[in-house]
Amino acid sequence: MSSRHPITCHILDTSRGKPATNVQCKIYRIDNVKDASEYFTSVNVPFGTAQTNSDGRVSNWTIDSPTGSEDKATFLTRDDSGCGKWEKLVPGVYKIKFETKAYFNQASSQSEDNSLSSRTFFPFVEVCFVVESPPDNHYHIPLLLSNHSYSTYRGS
Repeated sequence: MSSRHPITCHILDTSRGKPATNVQCKIYRIDNVKDASEYFTSVNVPFGTAQTNSDGRVSNWTIDSPTGSEDKATFLTRDDSGCGKWEKLVPGVYKIKFETKAYFNQASSQSEDNSLSSRTFFPFVEVCFVVESPPDNHYHIPLLLSNHSYSTYRGS
């Protein structure tokens, strides 16, 4: 697998006109691809976590090692040091959870002129998407974020 993981994201804070730095992100694999009416998005344990960098990007995730006989074991492995590795991208429904309330609290406390509000209508944002079979090489999920709105799309 290349140095960049197959699913990446980029968050821009449109209320500040800057990248959203230090946003906690979690990635989940919800299920195999099937009829959309059968999806449940309440998976409790992410297979990876990350924090956006100074450019608001996540290009690599900290992968939790697979446990038990869960389906995630088919695309995650453990290296010699015990760290999880993302071996391949498999089809399925994925979800990225962005911890937006914590981000706005932090951004407000670091504001030099106290003009930024820590209030946000969305305490977190969850973006669900489908990786079809066969999967593309890369999926990029941009998030345009402000205190009271957000927008996302399939990036390149």
